[in-house]
Amino acid sequence: MKNRYVVAQIYIHLVAFTLVAFSVIGLIGFLLIDPSSRLKVEYLSDAPLAALLIAAGLLGAAHNRHRLSVVFAGLLIALCVYNIGHNLISSSMESGISWVSGLHLMRSPLAVLLTLIGLAIAFAHRVTAGRWFTQCCGALLILLIVLSHVTPWWQELSIEQIGFRPELNYIAHLLIVFTSVALILLPRLPANRTLLLDRLTLLAGAIGALITVLTWYLLSQQHFANQDPADSFAVEYLPNLILGLGLIFTFLIMTSQRLARLAIKHAQHLNVSNLALQASLREHASLQALNLRIMEFSDDILCSLDEHSRFTQLSPSTASVLGYRPDEMIGQSLFDYLLPEDRPLTQITLQAMIDGGERHNFRGSCRRQDGTVVHLHWSGRWSASERTLYAMAHDVTPLVDSESFAREQRDILTMISTDQPLAQILNSVCVLAESQAAQSMCSVLLVDKAQKHLLLGSAASLPLAFTRSLHGMAIGPRDSACGTAVFRRKLVISDDIDSDPLWETLRKPALNNDLHACWSIPLISHRGEMLGAFAMYHRIPLAPTAGHLQLITTASQLAALAIEHLNDRLRLQQSEIFNSPGKDSFIRQHKAQALFSSARPSVASTNQARPRLWSRCGITTTTPTPSCQRRSRVSSRRHLTSSFPYLRTKVFL
Repeated sequence: MKNRYVVAQIYIHLVAFTLVAFSVIGLIGFLLIDPSSRLKVEYLSDAPLAALLIAAGLLGAAHNRHRLSVVFAGLLIALCVYNIGHNLISSSMESGISWVSGLHLMRSPLAVLLTLIGLAIAFAHRVTAGRWFTQCCGALLILLIVLSHVTPWWQELSIEQIGFRPELNYIAHLLIVFTSVALILLPRLPANRTLLLDRLTLLAGAIGALITVLTWYLLSQQHFANQDPADSFAVEYLPNLILGLGLIFTFLIMTSQRLARLAIKHAQHLNVSNLALQASLREHASLQALNLRIMEFSDDILCSLDEHSRFTQLSPSTASVLGYRPDEMIGQSLFDYLLPEDRPLTQITLQAMIDGGERHNFRGSCRRQDGTVVHLHWSGRWSASERTLYAMAHDVTPLVDSESFAREQRDILTMISTDQPLAQILNSVCVLAESQAAQSMCSVLLVDKAQKHLLLGSAASLPLAFTRSLHGMAIGPRDSACGTAVFRRKLVISDDIDSDPLWETLRKPALNNDLHACWSIPLISHRGEMLGAFAMYHRIPLAPTAGHLQLITTASQLAALAIEHLNDRLRLQQSEIFNSPGKDSFIRQHKAQALFSSARPSVASTNQARPRLWSRCGITTTTPTPSCQRRSRVSSRRHLTSSFPYLRTKVFL
């Protein structure tokens, strides 16, 4: 709300209050005077009634009551036209009583001026042309009043034409000038005018105008009743001077009061705004501190990239996730850290985010500063207004490893279900465990027939010299980690081989091959049979974590499942051969032994081994001698065990 609108509204209301006060006081004074002496005091016409209509029209227009202002303007124009018409018909400017008010008719020049005021009020709310018309009418009225005082050519607006009393002529001119200025200001008011003035300001203006006009009226009546040539100055100028000063004083009171109230209201609004701003600043500071804490303590990478995929902002978590400080990565391209195989898909996804502005999720693997690979799940959205991509990267390396671990377990189970060679299955179990535990080496040892020694099943990553020491290891309470685990039937942890008393027999071979830690777990079937041991070695003294324990437990279960599955299959086939009818015991036994050799591709089949063994005995018939049977069993066993040492174990009994 601008102050100039407030001042203009105050001025318009003060003019309207003044016109109302003049009309009301004039009419009341006219009615209270003795009718026989009225002509001696004043000669009242329809001007008070016209002043009331002008005041009503101004107030209606000032309060956006346009229909009401048009109605009062129409009544004013009708009254003035009636006065002009009556004067023209009577051909006399000084006679005639108004049928409307019972007062004397207005002079035609005054009626013309008031008609112009009525037209200006009627068009004040119209479009631009109507507003210009209102302002031009106000300027024209001021010009006419000025000409009536400075030139003798406008005799129609002389003192005798406007009113019978000389001092009233100046008041009429003054009120017309006040009204003309109000007409100029009226179209300049804003559309929303209801909040410009309050009731207290309007009340102060109405009281001030009433007191001022009443004072003027009393002074005028007193000096008119006591006409004294010596008091001509007082009679002519003093009431008018009091009137002008009173109106100015009332205007100043209204302006100061309204502006003061507006200032107080504005101060209150500023105080409320200040409190809201302080609360907003506190909330902003709290959110900013929260965002900083989130960025500082979050394990996810929070970043922003420009349209060329260069980092512009990074959270401190890059140091823990990628091994780089944020200042080292700012200005660098995202593709400098991505693996080559992930760059094409990432480029397509980023371009789709920029083109569509939607959120996208994708995976991209990056290489850490130490050379290891970290798998990240990216999520981001493009801001077209800022030309910036806001993204978050979550480390899903454990999830990817778990998915890979589960996939490799399914592959091993598939190998078991499809009867793949046991050596290949055990080697896959070791590779699986080594892929999940960095810098580890695994082995699988199998118990022999007598349950006294451990034979090598798989140890592809261990040094060859050390594996020779493992083959044939004794099972006992202090025979390294594997022998002790089988003896105790529980997990054995040797986090430092150099100081572990269980490694008295194998400490030197282990340390010579740079092996300093071993964790071993026994392989036990679901029937409770001891099958062997699974072990994990490290080149540094190391105690297992919960993840390590879970890993070796899973690997041992897979290895035990593979061995037990092969045991069951061979038992079943051996039972079928021995229970087949129509064959003698030697043939059934030899078929069973040939069945063991058929479990490995390098071992001769039963059909090939049987003629060879019989020919060594020089027998061509189907009924071998007892000595040939004995030599056949020994030759077959030697042939099998020479190729696969673990065939000596219980699984091939």
